[in-house]
Amino acid sequence: MWVQFKYAQRDIKQNWVSFLLTCVQILVSLILAALVLKIFFGVNDFKKQLTAMSGFEETYFLLDKTDDDFLSANLFGKSDAADRLLEFYQYLTKNPNFKSYTHYSNSVVLDTLFPGIGTEDNENYWYDALYVNQNFVDEFDLQTVSGTMFNADNYNSSNTIVPIVLGNDFIKYLKIGDLIKDGITGQTYKVIGFLPKEAFYIFPKASGTIEFLNKTILYSYSN
Repeated sequence: MWVQFKYAQRDIKQNWVSFLLTCVQILVSLILAALVLKIFFGVNDFKKQLTAMSGFEETYFLLDKTDDDFLSANLFGKSDAADRLLEFYQYLTKNPNFKSYTHYSNSVVLDTLFPGIGTEDNENYWYDALYVNQNFVDEFDLQTVSGTMFNADNYNSSNTIVPIVLGNDFIKYLKIGDLIKDGITGQTYKVIGFLPKEAFYIFPKASGTIEFLNKTILYSYSN
């Protein structure tokens, strides 16, 4: 056995370049195999989360085929457009045959800059905000890693201090119970929860784009 080891050692010294290339190839192959497995299991976990989101065995997404010119000519250009849209919205939200949710995105200004999350513009600190109702929270199975999600009282627009749930990136700057203020109106917000890193929603208007919520501020919205 010692003789075989000596021969192997001699071969390695004589062909060290070839030996090194072989080792590199093996290492690259192992890294690629690990990466493929990570992606595979990551996709499966993501698929499970999407499936759990709706509670069904299969999930379907709608592709937006909206004809903006048609809508402008036949809806938005009409004098009764606002009334018709409100009527349609109320029909969808109150009809038991539909499961609907409401959300809209906006940008808000806070009085504090959290680096890596907000953007500074003319001494204003801007952040992505998402206003959601309870059906939205239920549909996308939004949960918290600390604190709580919104409760029934949080959807009361008369609250003096507005509760907010923050994306995961805010955890390094804030904690549950912290108060922050709107940089324009002075409105006070209270942190009640933090979302996990994998929290997301699907934006149908963007043809099913998956939007992650790590840098987003969630506000409760009442129908």
